[in-house]
Amino acid sequence: MRDKIAIIITTFERPILLNRAIDSILNNWNENFIILVGNQSKRPSTILVDIPFKLLNFSLPFNCGLSYARNFLVEQAYKLDCDYCIISADSICFDESMRDLTKAITFLGTNPQIGRMGFLLKGRINWEGWLRLIPNECFELELIDTTMEGIYLCNCIKNFFIARTDTLLDIKWDENLRMAEHEDFQLRYAEKWGTTFTNSYSGNYIGVKEGEFAQYRQENWNEGMKYLLDKYSIKQWIRYTNPELFNRSV
Repeated sequence: MRDKIAIIITTFERPILLNRAIDSILNNWNENFIILVGNQSKRPSTILVDIPFKLLNFSLPFNCGLSYARNFLVEQAYKLDCDYCIISADSICFDESMRDLTKAITFLGTNPQIGRMGFLLKGRINWEGWLRLIPNECFELELIDTTMEGIYLCNCIKNFFIARTDTLLDIKWDENLRMAEHEDFQLRYAEKWGTTFTNSYSGNYIGVKEGEFAQYRQENWNEGMKYLLDKYSIKQWIRYTNPELFNRSV
């Protein structure tokens, strides 16, 4: 049997985007998989497809945050004997490049020191590269050129990647961060597990802010950013060493 993959989708007050994301997976997927949805909205998710053997929908505490939701879903993936997890979201639609993940799985399976591989997220700013902590100052990010072909090392990628499930259980997200969790997880993960990036696989970012999502997102972001700066004793968030690559997209 082929390796089993859990596609982890966190959703918060965006039911239209959630169903669009699920449809994109069902239309573009040939792997042995299960979709795990973690819904932290006020209301249960209304999912328009009925495939219980391919999709599990969990109602989580309201506004519990991305970190809690991801940790919970990774634990469910482990219980279901999933070898790999794809971290995704309701705002990400898979494209047809995701049909066959043999290249990614073969690479991760034969390089045990590498825990994950980032995918290209079209329509989103460049955020891949080498992240460093500058003590008492900020995070520093040296961006890489994501138009380069192949598989190459870095330590910072977007939240659209495949990882071995055991590495995500080993390095969990800090649940005090409902948002602004990205840099914290990237640095802690990189202390033990290697990260790669490839543009051979890609998805499309749909930046629609439905209903109350925008209000809660801003509140959670402000709260998370304060916690993040305090946790690392820094004065500001990100400094780019090569900002000309920041807005480059494919």
